[in-house]
Amino acid sequence: MTETLEILHQARASLNLLDGTGYPARTADGDGPVSRLRHALDDLEEGIGRELRRTPSAGVYGLYVIIDPEVTGGRDPVEVARGALMGGAKMLQLRDKVREKGQVLPLARALKGLCVEYGALLIVNDHADLAAVVGADGIHVGQGDLPVAEARRILHPRQIVGRSNHLPEELLESQAHGADHVALGAIYPTATKSSIRSRATLGPDAVRRVRESVNVPLVAIGGINAENVEPVVKAGADAVCVTGAVGLAPDPEEASRRLVEKILQAGGKA
Repeated sequence: MTETLEILHQARASLNLLDGTGYPARTADGDGPVSRLRHALDDLEEGIGRELRRTPSAGVYGLYVIIDPEVTGGRDPVEVARGALMGGAKMLQLRDKVREKGQVLPLARALKGLCVEYGALLIVNDHADLAAVVGADGIHVGQGDLPVAEARRILHPRQIVGRSNHLPEELLESQAHGADHVALGAIYPTATKSSIRSRATLGPDAVRRVRESVNVPLVAIGGINAENVEPVVKAGADAVCVTGAVGLAPDPEEASRRLVEKILQAGGKA
């Protein structure tokens, strides 16, 4: 499929050259041969992209750990990430709201290397360009961040896009707009993200209420730890996303292992 995409890109480049030769891109009715070909290429590319994203999308399950340099207890975030993966995390998300992207790049590359080593997914928070540069498996965006369709203009077609949601209607909108997975939260009170501390928590029942309406992987986030993860998994979450429960734990590997055990005990996939 990658070779097919390359052919499509070459065809698109040829169409762009036609635009500069005086060849009529549009007829009087506004839809000329070049325009029709471009629409056909768009449809083909979208279909191939969906197929390419099936594999990484299928990896959205189990323990999903956010690696935030501000939430590591002063430790090297790479070592916290390694502990999380050794403990069984299936996904990491790099989230850094403080540093410039150029400063974050070495950490992003290090986390990508770790995820390749352990067979896990790497998701980058917000920054589609950073995700594209390091070859991450995808990005995660919030309600006020880059729309899913615009993010795809920057990403490789195989890279997935997840989106945060607080309300059920937001979640359904994210799915309709093409998100490859959707996150719902905060499930429980959280101390690690100031933007959601003031919101009402949803509880595990919110996961149960939306489960039947969601046909992409569903990620539960917010205040989840080993003591309260089981009801969330039983409610239907495909993945549970944590920050402080691993990042601030005395032993990130052991904390991850315990969370994975609880996920399995609740009937989840890990």
